[in-house]
Formats: sequence, structure tokens, C-alpha cells
Amino acid sequence: MTNYNVDVKNQDNTNMLSIAVREKISHLNTEYWTLHGTDVTALQLDRITVQIAQYRVLAAQLDVSYQINNQKAWSELGDGSAVDKADAAVRRAQIAKCKAIVDRDVTTLKEAQEKCTTSRRAERDARNAS
Repeated sequence: MTNYNVDVKNQDNTNMLSIAVREKISHLNTEYWTLHGTDVTALQLDRITVQIAQYRVLAAQLDVSYQINNQKAWSELGDGSAVDKADAAVRRAQIAKCKAIVDRDVTTLKEAQEKCTTSRRAERDARNAS
């Protein structure tokens, strides 16, 4: 698996995985905001933030996979007309957009992981100091 492509050749499987991932993201977002009302540590919030970021990367990768498979399917049906070529250009632009979203989400994930590591160190240091 690269940064941009989850190896799922079947569109139905891609769609089912995408739905499951988005449901997990929704569940984690609910959990994140529910924790704000309780006595929660920064580390707990950061851990959930990392999980959300991981699932967002996976969702973006699934979107790329879907768009690539969609492009291949439509390319096979086209007759090479100007309209088909323009539609193909639009689909390639959509793939590029999805790849940019993956890049953004990977960056967000790295930042969340760094923040979680910092929180973990701070919590450990506070525990060791007492």
C-alpha cells in the first residue's frame, strides 16, 4: 500500500470499507467531544485525536482507490470523443484532489502523533516527579 492507493479492486468492497471507516470516524468524534465533559487528561484526548487522524488517512486513501477504479472503468467505456477526453481530465483532477487530501491528512496525523508523544512524556514526567 502506498500513500495514495489501498489495493481494493472491487468498487463494492471499496464502498463498504469507506462506509465503515466513516462510521468509525463519527464514533471517535462523538467519543472525543463526550470526553470534554468529564475529568480527562490531555493524553486521552490526544490518543483519540491520533485515532481519528489515522482513520481519516484511511478514508482519503479509499477515496483515491475509488476514483482510480472509477477512472479505469470509464476509460474502458469511452469512445475517444472530445467529451470523453474532457471527462477523463475531470476525473484525473479529482484523483489529484484526493491525493492532496491524503497528503494533508498524513501531515495532520504526524502532527497529532507528535502532540500525543509530548503529552505522554509530560504525563510520565509528572508521575515520576511525584
